[in-house]
Amino acid sequence: MVRLDSHRLSRTIRATLDRSGRSDVAELAHYVLCVVLFHLAVGLVLMLALDAPTQAIARDVLLVAYFIPVPALMIRRLHDQERSAAWVWLAVPGMALWLVRKVLVLVPDTTMPFGIDQIAWPLDWFGGLANLVLIVLLLLPGTKGPNRFGPDSRAV
Repeated sequence: MVRLDSHRLSRTIRATLDRSGRSDVAELAHYVLCVVLFHLAVGLVLMLALDAPTQAIARDVLLVAYFIPVPALMIRRLHDQERSAAWVWLAVPGMALWLVRKVLVLVPDTTMPFGIDQIAWPLDWFGGLANLVLIVLLLLPGTKGPNRFGPDSRAV
């Protein structure tokens, strides 16, 4: 069971754009758990206070805000396993497809997003598999002791 540790969460927030060093699985788990709990609480407030279209926009803005520290956290997590940060590029297809769909919803022609979905399903599969590979990599244990990216993150 993962306990909330304010030290780990504050380190993640302080290191929002810091791609150097290492992060252990617990730091990643703390960030994900806090985002989920915060999103549930804010989602409840949004549901009670706003209409559905405004809720959707607010949730999308929140998702973008949550994503800001994720690339640096993923890079530090990969560094903990002595892997190159280039593996983070596996997240791009899924994020790009999400962004394209969000933009296409704004197009006045209401049939456009559905037409794109009919031809984009192979990209969805590719993006999904790439994200799955990245998630598995992020959950693998780090190297014990210091590595070329710094001291063991569990010892810090």
